[in-house]
Order: sequence, then C-alpha cells, then structure tokens
Amino acid sequence: MRSDPSHFAQSIDPLLVALVGLPAAFSWGRPRVLVAGWCLVALLTVGSVSATHQLLSRQRFNERPQLVDHSIAGDTLRMHAGLAEYYTRIEKAIRTHVPDDAQVFFAPSRPGFYGIFDKVSPTWWIYFFVPELDAETQNKIVEDLADIEWAFLVDVAIAGQERFLLRNTSPSVWEHLRRDFQRVNTPGLPENHILLRRNHNPLRRKQDDR
Repeated sequence: MRSDPSHFAQSIDPLLVALVGLPAAFSWGRPRVLVAGWCLVALLTVGSVSATHQLLSRQRFNERPQLVDHSIAGDTLRMHAGLAEYYTRIEKAIRTHVPDDAQVFFAPSRPGFYGIFDKVSPTWWIYFFVPELDAETQNKIVEDLADIEWAFLVDVAIAGQERFLLRNTSPSVWEHLRRDFQRVNTPGLPENHILLRRNHNPLRRKQDDR
C-alpha cells in the first residue's frame, strides 16, 4: 500500500538530519554546495510541514483558519470547525445507540475511536489494510468478536483503491459482520460510516442471507 504525502512527511526528520551532515561527511566544504544543501533542507522542511500540518494542508495561506474548541475524551482541543462537526456527528451517533459499558469493534481503521469513547479493542488487529489477510488471522478476529454487540465501520477506499476495503482485505470478517449484525440507522453520517448491532433474531438472520 502506498503512503500519502502526509505520512512521508512525518518520517522526513532523519533525511533532513542526513542532508545537514552530508557536506561535512564528504568534505564538501565549497560555499555553493553548502548553500545548495541548506536550500534543499529548507525546501523539504517547508514541504513536510505543509503536508503534515492539517491546518496548513487544508487552508490557503491568505485565509484565517476557523478554529473552534471541541472536547474529546475530557480534553479540549482546537480544530477546524468542519473537523469538530464531523467528530460531533460521530459521537452523537455512537452515544445515542451504544450503551456506555458496551464494547465496540472499530474497523477497518480509526483506532483512535477506542480512546475517544473509552473502549478497549476486542482484538489485537486494529488496521485492516493488508491485502488478502490470511485465513487464520481472519478466523482469530472472528473468534475475538464472539461477544461483541456493536461494530462501527469507516470503510473507505484508501488512495482510491477498492482492494483496501474491508470486504476485500478481510472477507471472512466482513461476512461475519454482514451475517450476524444489522445496520443501525444513523442520519447525518456518510454512507460509508456504518454502525452495526448484533442480530439475535435467527429468522431475521436467515432473511438477510437471502
């Protein structure tokens, strides 16, 4: 799977350090080389900050960012108004339907939701972006979900590639959720944000399998 620019930018620090020390390591002490090296370091630094920092990557430089206070897990954070609204809708949907003491399975990404909602992951596998996850691992995940009543899926095509959707990376897990859970109506959430509740009605389960 390819990383997007922001992920590359987050790991650029070692490269910047290497570029700073490269002229000295090879005795490239000529002024032009040093100037070119420092210019390259400055360019990569600015580029990495712009790609990593969400306020810069989503905001034009001639616009003032609209930041608002938003409380997450007891902490007040300053963030974009649109991002705060997104979290508000997620929190409303889950807190409206899911009991406070219930476990929730978040997949195929968004492990940060475990912290936001003070939940513990039912399985050690928290990212599902490995193409064609092996059958043994999938079966173990299904076993871990045996006592789980709720699941919340944010099933997006990473980098626009549908092979990274949960149904394609972990078909056994997807089939388990499709067969044993039913979707809960959550107005206001995107179509690919799916809240599921375990279906204890055998008749309904047979109808869903048709």
